[in-house]
Amino acid sequence: MASMRRTGTGNGRPSGSSVVSSRPGGPSRPAPSSAAGPRAIFDKSRRIEEFSSSDDKCPQCKTDRYLNPRLRLLVSPCYHKMCESCIDRIFSLGPAPCPECGKKVSKNQFTAQTFQDLGVEMEVAVRRTVAKLFNRREDDFLDLKAYNDYLEEVEEITFNLIHEIDLPRTNAKLEQYQAAHRSAIASSANLSQQESDRQARMDEQEKLAKKARADRLRQEEEKEREERERERIEMMRQLEGGGDPEEILEKQRQKRQEREERQRLQELESRRREKEAAQAAANGAGGAGDTVDRRPWSVDMLLDFEGPLAYLDDASALFDVRKAPTALGGLEGVRGVSGYEDPWLKPAWITKDMIARYRAGGFDWERQVWTRGLSAACQGIGASPLTDAPDLEALPSMEVDS
Repeated sequence: MASMRRTGTGNGRPSGSSVVSSRPGGPSRPAPSSAAGPRAIFDKSRRIEEFSSSDDKCPQCKTDRYLNPRLRLLVSPCYHKMCESCIDRIFSLGPAPCPECGKKVSKNQFTAQTFQDLGVEMEVAVRRTVAKLFNRREDDFLDLKAYNDYLEEVEEITFNLIHEIDLPRTNAKLEQYQAAHRSAIASSANLSQQESDRQARMDEQEKLAKKARADRLRQEEEKEREERERERIEMMRQLEGGGDPEEILEKQRQKRQEREERQRLQELESRRREKEAAQAAANGAGGAGDTVDRRPWSVDMLLDFEGPLAYLDDASALFDVRKAPTALGGLEGVRGVSGYEDPWLKPAWITKDMIARYRAGGFDWERQVWTRGLSAACQGIGASPLTDAPDLEALPSMEVDS
């Protein structure tokens, strides 16, 4: 039976944390220039912006956006909104009670609003706080049931904090868990940070790849326009010289097909390189650890006999290969080295009488000899070497009956 996974808060990412909710008062807009500071929204992805509406109104001084177009409402730790002027007026001398609930807060505890509903704002903040402590992964558990029980406990703690149920006991449980798993929490946080950095590198690599692709396409379009203009001028010159129109058009058509095929191959190679670069960035290597000198592939290699197949080698430089003897067609004066001798190619066998014995209609004696030699050379590649001294009597004889 397939295991079922619960969609809890184990990953610490609320479903609505990256979506700015809509509001009936008016379209959302970025925070004004005064948003810069510790109370502003800090989002690396730049996809979350501060919430604002044309119906905004300070609950304390009753100032609306009509009277102050640059009105900015901030949220207190007890999730009550207040404009910046009231915050400066009430909390400029230090911590003071909240005008709405009486809870003692300070000026630097006010934050920007992200969601229209302050209940969602509070829930997201609570889940973010709990997720920093309960950041264990499924790989940290022995089975799926233990992981689901862990998620159930996390969800119960989150629910109690959001709805203020048995807060002393819940806070004590949080402090106890933090003290008992301090090292594990730090390790999981470090791993999450590494994943976030890797994702940021991937996003940056993708952005650079898109920019490079756009530049390359623009250059290719410019180059194609220039080639078309040159072809048009060349065609007009040939027609003026009395050339055959059909032959000229056929040549132009062939050139155009070759150019399109070359562009297609270049596009495939560019995509392959971008994919490899993205994988390297995802693995954290970034191409710095790869010190192997690989020659980049190009379309011209198809015509120049280059590319991957051009690097195939018979490894002859790794061994001391003896030359063939002079009796078998080797070079003269090989310093007395006899070289490799195949019994089937001994000079004693290659005689006129021997050739006459095998001379018949439809039979090629030389072809049989060379076929035997090639077969022995190829089949010997996969043969294992002899570990002990071979028994010469047990080996098959290679002599030919007369």
